[in-house]
Amino acid sequence: MTNHPIKDKIISELESLSEEQQKKLLDYTLKLKLSMRESRTGSKLIKFSGSISKADLNVMKKAIDEDCEQVDLNEW
Repeated sequence: MTNHPIKDKIISELESLSEEQQKKLLDYTLKLKLSMRESRTGSKLIKFSGSISKADLNVMKKAIDEDCEQVDLNEW
């Protein structure tokens, strides 16, 4: 009995795939690994807190209030 049942199952399934499918799986695995490395948690973003000026925040809030919170019933 092995200590890695998921890994063993993946390898077992891998053997039934064509070479092209195996290449796609490898590409997916590498992208998945990269996305895990690039992910950011809130604690890593806290250093940016306060980096937008109050004036810019007010401009953004005004734009959202004026443009994003309205429904144009005749748009469609």
